[in-house]
Amino acid sequence: LMALPSYEEPGGTVKDRLTAALEPASTAGDQTGDREIPLTLQEVVASALRNNRDIRVAYHGPVQAQAGIVEAQSAYDPEAFAEWDYGNNSNPYGHGARKTNNQYYNHTERVGLRQTLPTGATVSAHREWTNGTEWDLGDPKQRTSGRAYVLQMTQPILNGLGNRETAANIRISRIQYGRSEEELRKVMINTAS
Repeated sequence: LMALPSYEEPGGTVKDRLTAALEPASTAGDQTGDREIPLTLQEVVASALRNNRDIRVAYHGPVQAQAGIVEAQSAYDPEAFAEWDYGNNSNPYGHGARKTNNQYYNHTERVGLRQTLPTGATVSAHREWTNGTEWDLGDPKQRTSGRAYVLQMTQPILNGLGNRETAANIRISRIQYGRSEEELRKVMINTAS
């Protein structure tokens, strides 16, 4: 991103010298208040460029376009996730005096990270906890539990089908950034000439 020039000299900044020159004369011999302002052509041009409203407005174009690039690239940022699943299954069966009711409760928690890659693949790594309870009428409850570390990768069969949109958004943002920089240069050159 282009920075507007800043010129400092031993006599102070251009703004300081202009302010001092425009203050009322303090000497008795100077009745008109006219003072000579010692500025170089380079300082005058730099001050005009720095204080031009069109340049100030055009300066925000590249900044905004740069933010668009970051926004488009954020599609590839990793994300943290936490999931919880709960299931309840009741299965009555049997005839006559021997009726039973098989019941099962299960819940699973997952905590981890996942990221979409530029190829369209998704990679995730997470820790998983599973707890369940199963019983039948008249039988004691059976509890189950398990823990696992899971590394998973999925790749779309139609490679890049959804990913092309993200890549296009990044390209468009970069082009807009270049155009806005050129527009800023054009405004600066037109102002200086």
